Amino acid sequence: MKEIVRTKPELCTGCNRCVRECPMETANITYRDEEGSIKVKVDCEKCIACGLCITACKHGAREYLDDTDRFLEDLAAGVPISLIAAPSIRTNIPDYKHLFAHLKNSGVNKIYDAGLGADICVWAHVRYIEQGGGNPHMITQPCPAIVAYCEKYRHDLLKNLSPVHSPTACVAIYMRDYRGVTDEIAALTPCIAKTGEFAGTQLTAYNVTFTGLLERLKEKGVEFPEEEAGFDHSESGLGSMFPMPGGLKENIEYFMGMDYRVSKAEGYSVYEALDEYAASPEEVLPGLFDVLSCAKGCNVGPASISGRNTFEIDKTMDDNRKSAVRDHSREYYKSVYQTYDDAFELSRFMREYHPEDMQPMDITEEDIRSAFSLMDKDDEAKQTVDCDACGSGTCYKMARKIALGVNIPENCMFEIVEKVKREHTASLNSLEQFETIWNRVESGTVIIDAETQEILNVNPSAVNLYGGGESSMLHKQCNNVFCPAQECPILKLNQEIDRSERKFIKADGTVIPILKSVARIQYNGRPALLESFIDISYIKEVEEQGRMLAVAEHASHAKSAFLANMSHEMRTPMNAIIGMTNLGLAADSDERMKYCLTKIGEASKHLLGVINDVLDMSKIESGKFELSPTDFDFRAMVQQALSINSVRMGEKRQNLKLSIDDAVPERLYGDEQRLAQVITNLLSNAVKFTPEEGSICVTIRLVREEDGLCTIQAEVADTGIGISPEQQEKLFVSFQQAESSMTRKYGGTGLGLSISKNIIEMMGGSIWVKSEIGKGAAFSFDVDLQRGGEFDADEQLEEDAPLDIEGIFTGNRILLAEDVEINREIVLALLEPTGIRIDCAANGKEAVSIFASAPEKYDLIFMDIQMPEMDGFEATRNIRALDAHAAGTVPIIAMTANIFKEDVERSIESGMNGHIGKPLDFSEVVSTLRKWFGSRGA
Repeated sequence: MKEIVRTKPELCTGCNRCVRECPMETANITYRDEEGSIKVKVDCEKCIACGLCITACKHGAREYLDDTDRFLEDLAAGVPISLIAAPSIRTNIPDYKHLFAHLKNSGVNKIYDAGLGADICVWAHVRYIEQGGGNPHMITQPCPAIVAYCEKYRHDLLKNLSPVHSPTACVAIYMRDYRGVTDEIAALTPCIAKTGEFAGTQLTAYNVTFTGLLERLKEKGVEFPEEEAGFDHSESGLGSMFPMPGGLKENIEYFMGMDYRVSKAEGYSVYEALDEYAASPEEVLPGLFDVLSCAKGCNVGPASISGRNTFEIDKTMDDNRKSAVRDHSREYYKSVYQTYDDAFELSRFMREYHPEDMQPMDITEEDIRSAFSLMDKDDEAKQTVDCDACGSGTCYKMARKIALGVNIPENCMFEIVEKVKREHTASLNSLEQFETIWNRVESGTVIIDAETQEILNVNPSAVNLYGGGESSMLHKQCNNVFCPAQECPILKLNQEIDRSERKFIKADGTVIPILKSVARIQYNGRPALLESFIDISYIKEVEEQGRMLAVAEHASHAKSAFLANMSHEMRTPMNAIIGMTNLGLAADSDERMKYCLTKIGEASKHLLGVINDVLDMSKIESGKFELSPTDFDFRAMVQQALSINSVRMGEKRQNLKLSIDDAVPERLYGDEQRLAQVITNLLSNAVKFTPEEGSICVTIRLVREEDGLCTIQAEVADTGIGISPEQQEKLFVSFQQAESSMTRKYGGTGLGLSISKNIIEMMGGSIWVKSEIGKGAAFSFDVDLQRGGEFDADEQLEEDAPLDIEGIFTGNRILLAEDVEINREIVLALLEPTGIRIDCAANGKEAVSIFASAPEKYDLIFMDIQMPEMDGFEATRNIRALDAHAAGTVPIIAMTANIFKEDVERSIESGMNGHIGKPLDFSEVVSTLRKWFGSRGA
């Protein structure tokens, strides 16, 4: 069969919607591609082109092939062409007469209504039935997908299929045999399966679909002329009866009377109805069974215009039906039929069917059992899970498809879950082994960031040797502790492994000799160094040089073995955690989970970028701020920036409208992260300063393009409070907002617009604002970006391993002062397993009030810094000033995104006892609580 439906492999996610919805058992083949991803492809020999998989696919991975491009090319080349238009064009393309005018201006000679063919089709059925021809139980077949279904899979129904041609074919016959049309004939339809019908009957040369034609004309920038053009046949004679649309059923009942029993089925469930028809005894079958693969009398199909109101379609069809009955009597139609009898030869409108030799594979029960074994389903309970995630409906049908070779065991969700359980258990065991080694090994061990050279993690032996506590080692530059005044053999000399004697500076300044081994590793997805060392001071005191060298050599070998084992033990749980995350993202049985995890991942990356605004500003002022251009998906970047603010917009019930000019290239070359940062900043401000139920409009267009350099202009407009001319002068100045009262009412650092201005100017563009008080604001910018190429991206999510903290803080109570609701929810959720009781305050003023009402009630206070009404510093000073013993002793810990040294110092100066930075390190939170609960208890 001619290829009509196919898969775009790059967009296929293996979600199995197409497999699940397709009425054919073997038309979709599931497989693993070269990269190991699950994909589904179409077997065009088994496909009937019903189009259900196209409407089922949510990822744009299925497409259909029609003859639109060839039609337009031949028309432009001067090939003489006439056109047949499906009646559903009236509801799909209301301005079809202007479209007809364009087509005629382009060279189309004649345009006929397929409704004319429907008249002839009804006439032919009436005469055929009256003459007693064929099977008394007849299936009418205007739909080529149903013909393909019977010719491929239901040969037993071919005897029941009506021999009358489809309406489109009837028009083509009328044009050639009775009107003398010698042009090539094209059909404009909502049906993709017509391509197969035309290839078989050879009556029509082109299947031009509604959506295919409109998309091509839009791509070419075609505008329809003002004049109109209609059909080229009389609407008072031929073609006058089809104002009774809805398929053959209504027309046959009208002409033959209600005594002649007619049943009807349409939509994608029609194939189940046909199977039931084949299994039914003849005495219960209707005289005529009218069937359509599409819905609403072919008004709704895979190539129809989407988004139309079905009630409007019903009304249009019903109005036409009533008009036909009202305007013309039965005697009128009899006279028209007599005209047909005189003009037409009935046999000319008949066709034949040709069953295709589709030999099914001989699947035995032994084959089924073997397939079950491949899915690890060796007992009845496992064989009847029937989750439908694989797309087969039941486990038995899935086993059949594996035996048939059109599905794979890896697509079974049960098998995936069992595999994940096994890997999860293995990862937990490996993690336990790693923690045992890390905590109990006698050698000091540290992990160092290979880029910043900061100490990221230390084990207890390293802390004991250093002598200053874990926190005093973390985040130090490694050359301030190890190897002072020496070049790093790994980072500077590019060695893979370093085993050497080095110096170690303890917390009190004492320098001791150590024997150290260093190797490269990956830590939390970043390049790092794993350093293991022992104190060899005692070796230096050994009198016998030979014994000293032997001991040192033995220690070096021992440390090398430990280093290799440590690297393995770290990689194993990391690999399992990453693998489990990827499986969760690929789990097609819960697509909502995949969608949410992906969005959370995207938002988290950008949120961390926003947290670094202050660092960005510092780089800008020092002249060290640089762009990192790459190829990126522009529309995906914009959607990602919008999703970051979607929760807040939902809370404020704001309306968002996004408009991206189709001329904007899909891929561009530039700094994606910084451009997203600008859009996020502008949109965040719009959300913040726009009232509830207000509107925000994001408009992006291509201003010009020269030699691949595109000037993109973006505008973020809102219906918010507006900005006065005086206030606008301060907008793009660092650390300033429109006016001082804004900080208390709306929050914010005032850096966003200043950073955005610098980013845009570094990209060769400019940024500006138009606004009036009370009439909203419109921020605009333009940038010059090169067209981008194509690339492949592989993103992974990582999770931290769980800690055993169940119930450890039962009986303790803390006060959490945090103005952002989701941050409060995160702390509550993180600490819930510990059994701790948490009261919340939405700002500093509320925190002071809650604590003052019961000072002895709380064991600790977590205090945010930036809060409306009253910030954390002032709240801390007010609490310390209360006339209560607990006010002076209760530990107050800053929990804030302000993480610079001066922020920590200011927190301590205001009366706080400690500082925890955001994003929160859960182990740091638990460690802090343990420290202060123990201290207070003492």
